[in-house]
Amino acid sequence: MTRFATSRVLDEALKAIERERGIDLTQWQIASAKFLDTVRPGDALDLEHDAAKSGLISYKAPFIFARDFKTNFATKWMAKDVGLALESAKSMDIPMPTTGLTEQMLRATIARGWGEDDFCGTIRVLEEWAGVVVKK
Repeated sequence: MTRFATSRVLDEALKAIERERGIDLTQWQIASAKFLDTVRPGDALDLEHDAAKSGLISYKAPFIFARDFKTNFATKWMAKDVGLALESAKSMDIPMPTTGLTEQMLRATIARGWGEDDFCGTIRVLEEWAGVVVKK
């Protein structure tokens, strides 16, 4: 499945959850991300998205740009906490697709041997998959 097809499937899944639960998840859909410039593999991405504008992103971005993944909060502990949140949601029959994806990304990071590194190091897995490096 191509990346485009995968993003369409994820967006359709979010739309189904919206209809079922009566909540607006538009901001989380991949189609709502606004790419300001066209890019080729290896080019820097310039992504503007309201959901990305957070205190955590503002705090962690300089560490990512500096390639500084020394532990402030280990990926393995973040994966544990996210897993507990998913278990709790499951016990209440509450779908959390984005959180499930987050857990899988954390697990992929651990599988690469980066479980002791700070959780912002998860970006390296995405970079490998996309063939890009996040830069300022």
